[in-house]
Amino acid sequence: MLELKIPKFTEVTQEVDYKQLLDKHLIKIDEVYEKPDPVYNDGFTDVLTKGNISLIQGKAKSKKTFFIILLQHLILKANKNINNITVFDTEQTYYHSQLITKRLMQMNDDYQKCFLVNVRQLSKAERINFVIWYIENYTPDLLIIDNIRDMIIDFNDLGMSDEVLTKLVNVAEKTGTHISCVLHENKKDDNARGHLGSELVQKSETVIQLKGIEDGAEIIPNYTRNKPFKNGAFKINNDGLPELIAGFHLDEHISDSDNLQF
Repeated sequence: MLELKIPKFTEVTQEVDYKQLLDKHLIKIDEVYEKPDPVYNDGFTDVLTKGNISLIQGKAKSKKTFFIILLQHLILKANKNINNITVFDTEQTYYHSQLITKRLMQMNDDYQKCFLVNVRQLSKAERINFVIWYIENYTPDLLIIDNIRDMIIDFNDLGMSDEVLTKLVNVAEKTGTHISCVLHENKKDDNARGHLGSELVQKSETVIQLKGIEDGAEIIPNYTRNKPFKNGAFKINNDGLPELIAGFHLDEHISDSDNLQF
């Protein structure tokens, strides 16, 4: 298990063979680099791919938890090769965490492929170490951290933010797991909170923003390294379940609630 060490400054504490580093990391024109397999392709573009990280951001009460449920449902529908989607919940009680699982069970017959781990009672250092251990030992296709801010002591500390995200990037590349991090936005603007948010935006394959609308949220592709997907939206239906809103913004690709496109 990797132990979390928070440096005060970025520093190299041992001799480094930079020639060896260059040989290992230099991109070679004649090398074959495999395109990452999609964890979620919405039918038009890869939204989340293996070995990468992503960011889901939004204001408080912008239905981020319901979006996590919807995202799992859409992935299970779109990709039959998915075997393990795991959510680490840092905020809610066991009771409310279980509600997430129960809602997903109502929406999708493959809900047994989804797991939820409640780490609210653990310290921040214990949480991040637990996440890394879990990924290394269970290699989920997708791991969602809700909320990544609760995995770090000071989300405004550049050194701490870099340390945590570097560990997540490394374990994602090592195992092929896609790691999606949920983070609140600042109250006064649409930026993800703190140095942690800035670093996440830079390192993420995809940044999804949620903006609250009546009884739901708009889904906005803020940034992506792949072909951008279309804006979409979801609502909470009479059964208390998230569902896509048909024809939101008159998007030509969203024709009915069963379409996999956001």
